Amino acid sequence: MAVNKNFVVKNGLEVKSNLLVADTSQDSVGIGTSYIKEKLHVIGGIGATSLFVGGIGTVHVATGTTARYENVNITGVGTIATFKANAVDVANINVSAAVTANKFYGDGSTLTGVSVGVRTAGAVVGYGVTFLDFRGAGVSTAYFNTNVGIATVFFQGGGSGGSVSISSAAPTGPTNGDLWYSIDYGRTFVYYDEVALGVGSTAVWVDASPFNAGGKYLGAYGATSYGAIGNTAGTKTVPSWYFTDDSNTGLFQGGTADHLSIAAGGSGIATVNVGGINVSGAVTSHTLSLSGDATVAGNINVTGDLVYNEERGVNLLITGVSTITNSNATQHSVTGVSTVGGDFSIADKIIHTGDTNTALRFPAADTITAETGGSERLRINSSGYLGIGTPDPGSLVHLYASGPEINVEASNGTSGLRVDIKNATSGGASASSQLLRIQDNGSTKFQFNQDGNLGIGTADPTKDVTGLTSRLGVGIVTAAYLYGDGSNLTGIAAGGSGQFNTSLTGATAYAVTTSMATALTANASSSYRTVIHSIHVANISSSEVTVSGEMQASFSFAHTIPVPAGSAVELLKQPKVLGPSETIELQASANSSLQATIIAEQKEDTDLWDAQVDVTSAATWTDLYTSTTNPSVVQSILLANDDGTNDVKARVVWTNGSDTIQAYLCYDLVVPADSTVELCEQPKYLASGYKLRVYANQADRLEVTASGKQITS
Repeated sequence: MAVNKNFVVKNGLEVKSNLLVADTSQDSVGIGTSYIKEKLHVIGGIGATSLFVGGIGTVHVATGTTARYENVNITGVGTIATFKANAVDVANINVSAAVTANKFYGDGSTLTGVSVGVRTAGAVVGYGVTFLDFRGAGVSTAYFNTNVGIATVFFQGGGSGGSVSISSAAPTGPTNGDLWYSIDYGRTFVYYDEVALGVGSTAVWVDASPFNAGGKYLGAYGATSYGAIGNTAGTKTVPSWYFTDDSNTGLFQGGTADHLSIAAGGSGIATVNVGGINVSGAVTSHTLSLSGDATVAGNINVTGDLVYNEERGVNLLITGVSTITNSNATQHSVTGVSTVGGDFSIADKIIHTGDTNTALRFPAADTITAETGGSERLRINSSGYLGIGTPDPGSLVHLYASGPEINVEASNGTSGLRVDIKNATSGGASASSQLLRIQDNGSTKFQFNQDGNLGIGTADPTKDVTGLTSRLGVGIVTAAYLYGDGSNLTGIAAGGSGQFNTSLTGATAYAVTTSMATALTANASSSYRTVIHSIHVANISSSEVTVSGEMQASFSFAHTIPVPAGSAVELLKQPKVLGPSETIELQASANSSLQATIIAEQKEDTDLWDAQVDVTSAATWTDLYTSTTNPSVVQSILLANDDGTNDVKARVVWTNGSDTIQAYLCYDLVVPADSTVELCEQPKYLASGYKLRVYANQADRLEVTASGKQITS
């Protein structure tokens, strides 16, 4: 029945029994079978005039069947089970890729473009297989042993023809051009004799097809291999062995016998000789084992661990962890951690990096020094003596400096500070009650005991000079100043200022004349001050005589003071201070009438001061003294009227640094003509930066002198 119409079958189709089966569940078609394994599964054979296979093609020919292929084109991988003349008729097969076949049939007379790997006495026939060199006019005989399956081929004859052997070991006594097939390696080797060829002295079995060895050059095999292949010496720019795509990188002789050099980029990198290995650049090695010496002209950079023993490093730079058993290094720089398991030997010094004048040194046998700023600061000599500031310590600890100082300071600044200097037993415990003792020539100058008693100038601080128990035992005490009211002091002779001043240093007698002349000159030293405690004037005549006095030849402290016959006058109510080389001048109204006694005290104390002012302007405030850095004790303020006729009214105040009046010491005090007035019956206090200022209602009558002491301690 012929029907001119298209049919759509959605649920499968079968024509006759297994003739044509369409399976929609597998989306495949079977011809001659309902057991479908492929997209198109054909049972019984395929006759194709033109067959095109674009992917993988597999052609199966069943036994007893016949298939005909007129045009078979396979562009991918094709597998044809059997090409047999009585089963498959092939008109034309084209394979664009490689052809692999178990067997080929036919005489091959029509084959073209096929390399068989055979070479005649003429040119090369083809490539890609092992070459067999058949030369000469001899007779070839082949033998096949059916028991072991080994074939032996003999090539005999004259000329330069060679023999062929098949065995596991190289044949003995070979000649140039002989062939040997190694059954162990499955390779063919040719005997290469440079002597026979006149090109060298080497003879060796050489792989006849080394390019098939997966990138490896297979050289000589067997026990009878002789020597190696010879090459020219080469240079670093044209090495003897090089890479085809990098002709200036490889191996060369190095220009000298017994040398093997490595070239890279036309430069010599490393040389191996009988003395070792020389590397001109940086070396990077995962594993390096040396039994002899290693000489490196460049740097060795180690990013991991470096462990070496008894090596000498000239410039050794290690950025990682370094473990050195024994090192003799000229320059050794380690930026990471360095652990020295053995001795670390240096010639002289260990220098601080970036600070070449700071070092630890070993300048002599059994001697260690420490230097900073290029100068030695500390030394331990062969006797075990420690010297600080001295190269020749004379005791266990010797401190030497222009101003030696040992500072012991508690870390918390307030408590926990202790200094223990004591004798000890072999067990380390204290052997005496002395915690701290200072001696001079065997005499105890300072001693502090465990019981808390302190002795100065005595070896037994537990008793005073009277035998009384004390916390402080002191011999003779000399002090520049003593502070406090002293109300609890006993057994102390009078001294210092005030009554029974035992620090007075001298008395000066002077016969007063009618001329104002120097009666006393103060110590000229700038470190000394002279305190005048008394100027006592006695009249030895039968008539009243007046006396006048000046300081520094300018400032009056007395003016025409009457001294009656048979009497005496004290001119000073409070002590006065003279600076270096300053003077006291006296004058009498009659000669040979008055005798003066001046009592002075020399004090090495620059805190003492004196001040004078001549009020030359009326009704104007004038500075007398300013207590600068430190506060001051004002001992005396003396007002003198040097006008013989008229009185003068005086005012004295103390102010702050801005001249603001704090209080009056006197206000319009009348100082009669030819008289003096001492304002200070008791000392006055003047704060730091504060001033004494004076005022007179009349000009050129009032002169004021003040004395005191700055409080610096």
